[in-house]
Amino acid sequence: MPKNYFIGAGLSAYFSQLLHWREGDVCLYRSKNIGDDTIRRPELEINKIFSSNAKSYGSTRYNLARSSLHDRSTFGGNSEVWGGFFDTAHIKRLDKLKADGIKLIPLSFNSTGSHSNISSLVQLQEPDGEILNAAHHLRAGSNKYLHSLDFESGHILLKCVSPEDPDGSEFLADGRVFVCTGVVQTIDMLMRSNLIKPGDSLTLDEFEYELHISAMPKNLDSREASVISYAPGRALAHLFGIQKANFLSSFTPFVVNQIFHAYKRSLRMEAGINVLSGAPDLTGNEKSVHFGKSIHYCNLRINGERLQDMAARLSTKLHFVGMASVSQAKPGPISNDIFSYLEKITNEF
Repeated sequence: MPKNYFIGAGLSAYFSQLLHWREGDVCLYRSKNIGDDTIRRPELEINKIFSSNAKSYGSTRYNLARSSLHDRSTFGGNSEVWGGFFDTAHIKRLDKLKADGIKLIPLSFNSTGSHSNISSLVQLQEPDGEILNAAHHLRAGSNKYLHSLDFESGHILLKCVSPEDPDGSEFLADGRVFVCTGVVQTIDMLMRSNLIKPGDSLTLDEFEYELHISAMPKNLDSREASVISYAPGRALAHLFGIQKANFLSSFTPFVVNQIFHAYKRSLRMEAGINVLSGAPDLTGNEKSVHFGKSIHYCNLRINGERLQDMAARLSTKLHFVGMASVSQAKPGPISNDIFSYLEKITNEF
């Protein structure tokens, strides 16, 4: 039976393995940064006091105005520092998460230190009450870094490097390939693969996002906004990277509201030689807006073509999985959009 390949070590990789892994499949994890074209990009790093220290290394420089992208290429990825929120509405395979020991905890100040105007939101937790960390659930794999993709006679050619083979090696994947890397690493790989060329136009979308402090949780119409309200102790713990509720989580002298508005902004970029330059689109009388505050940017398009459509055009066995490959239908958590996207991929060849 053909082997599937899962590339990446974050939440998208875990969801992909959970729904599509079979005995004998191959998981590839990046152990460290290898290659003469590797540069460090401090402006893309996202770390918290109590998280592991993740550095951004890659082959593309980012020259962005009024914009923030993020790259966390550690075992567990962004799931080391996320809030764990997941919208269960329209999700069919919740049984898979439950069978893997993941608890789906409804939001309340007593249980999660948070509240939402969306009743279907839950927090994904480990059995010990810690927010779900993909690193605890990923299957055993090899330390190989996907340098680039090529396509040969209907097969996908993976070009990889590893600590044991820094010069790189190539092999054909006879099954499906799930590229589950973050937005930044996905763009890096596409540029190395010559699937993004100098002069190409790239866009990303996100719902408008703001923080607001109030005496009580905001309860905006769910058609207009998604609101997640934190007790101040839980908000501070999230800021520091503490991934478990504490005795201050239910104390609410005031609340911190994360508001995802139901209108989108776009970041427009142009590719150069190993560089991306860009800025957010401005509309109306806006003089300035900052893109990327939500860290839920998604729907990568290259010259207007969506990433998932590019994958289908290149090979029916190629799947990009992650924020870059989904377009959110409504504001709020994006983890459920990734899970739903994977549910639609058939297990048949």
